[in-house]
Parts: sequence; structure tokens; C-alpha cells
Amino acid sequence: MNKQRYYREGYPRGFRLIAVIASALLIAPAVVVVLTSFNSASYLSFPLKGFSVRWITAYLTSALFTQSFTLSLLLAAAASIGALLLGIPASIALVRVRFPGRDLLQALLVAPLMIPGAVIGLALYAYYINIGALTRSFPGLLVGHIIIAMPFVVITVVGALSNFNIDIENAARILGANAIQAFFKVTLPNIYPSIMVGGFLAFIYSFGQFSISLYLSTPDLDPLPVALYSTLRFSHDPRVAAAGAVSIAIVVSSMLIVNRFTNLDKWFAGFRF
Repeated sequence: MNKQRYYREGYPRGFRLIAVIASALLIAPAVVVVLTSFNSASYLSFPLKGFSVRWITAYLTSALFTQSFTLSLLLAAAASIGALLLGIPASIALVRVRFPGRDLLQALLVAPLMIPGAVIGLALYAYYINIGALTRSFPGLLVGHIIIAMPFVVITVVGALSNFNIDIENAARILGANAIQAFFKVTLPNIYPSIMVGGFLAFIYSFGQFSISLYLSTPDLDPLPVALYSTLRFSHDPRVAAAGAVSIAIVVSSMLIVNRFTNLDKWFAGFRF
């Protein structure tokens, strides 16, 4: 029995049913948000009272939301770049260098995925106050987002490097390439899909991050999740649903673009039923 046939026939139908139900539960909130953004009612409500794009238009022309949206995009882009710049060298060291405390370092690098964002945000806020710098600033906010985004880069790149045949790189070294040339001309082209996936996941996670942003933002430096939270505290503004719909559209578009250049279907093949 080949691998594809095993994935198709090797699991009971009950497992497939559970997978379908779980997927529906995950997708349903996003569908509701998108539908609500086209509601003609003057308040958040579902089912729809009628179809209208006025709240999408109102969101796109709102100075408050467009400023927060732009800030979130810039912050997520900077955080994903920072996570890549720090995560790739760290991943190389974890896979190819044996040193005391290696396992501890690996645990620390992925720990932000398991620690609540509120805890990280509070710790950073207290630390910034102690050192008298970065408090309520874009650089301070960026540091927090890089911390929570870097685990995605480390996990994907470590996995790619662990499965990469080092003999291919060694062959390039034997043929005259130095270590840097061998890495950039041989290893990097083979692991770049994982780097792209890690950077993409870092971007999405940073873009939607709320807890850390809540502790480190200011009224003049509000990422989109914090701006939406502040708006919902005092009103049921339908522009919030419009903001969610636009954000979902960006995430889906990003996935399609990344899939076009990195073949995510193949990357995720090992996780399929």
C-alpha cells in the first residue's frame, strides 16, 4: 500500500468525520465575521438584516482604523523580518553545533508559544520600566512581537535543516565552495520553502497579536487588535466586523501567494489524512 493510498484508506471514516467537524468549527467564526461585515443594520447582528458594503467603506475611510491597520502591517512585517534574521542563525546553531545548554536554548526559543502573551507583555513592560527605555514605544512593541514570532521560524527551519542531507553541502565544499558559498548556493535553495512558511506564520501571528500589544501600546500607537478591542468596549460598531473581514482577506491572500511560490500543499503533505 503506497503512502497516498494509506492516507486515503488507512483511517476510519469516524476520524474523517471528526476532522470535517473540527474544520467547520474553526472556519465558522471567520465566515460569520465576513457575512456580518456586509450587514445593512446599524449595529453588529447576525443573521443579516440586509446586504450592504457601507461598513466596509466606512472602515476603509476611517482614520482611526486605517492608522491602526497600517501600524499592524508594518509591525508584523518588521517582526517577521526580525524573527527571520534571528531565528535562522539560531536554527543553524541548534542543528549543526553541539554545545552545553543546547537543549535548554531550544526550549527557550520555542517557549513563547506556550507562555500566555499577557505574561510576556507584563514582563516586558516591567523590564522596560526598570531599564528606563523602550516603554510605550514602537521599538519596545517590536521587541515583544519578535519574541512571540521567532518560535515559528525556529520550528520550521530546524525541521528543514534536520531533514536536509548535509552530504550535498559537503560535496559543494569539496568542489571548491567555502562554507558561506555552500550554504547560500546549496542549502538555502533547498530550505527556503520552510523559511517562507516560518516567516509567513510569524507575520500572521504578529498581525493578530493582542495581549502583548495591549501592555506595550499607547493611544497614539494602537495596533489593529487593540483598536478593535477599545471600540467594542463602548459600542457595537459594525466597522469591527469589516476590519475582521479585511484582515481575513489579507491572511487568505498571503496564504495563496506563499503557496504559489513555495508549494505549501507539498510542505503540509505529511500532516494530511
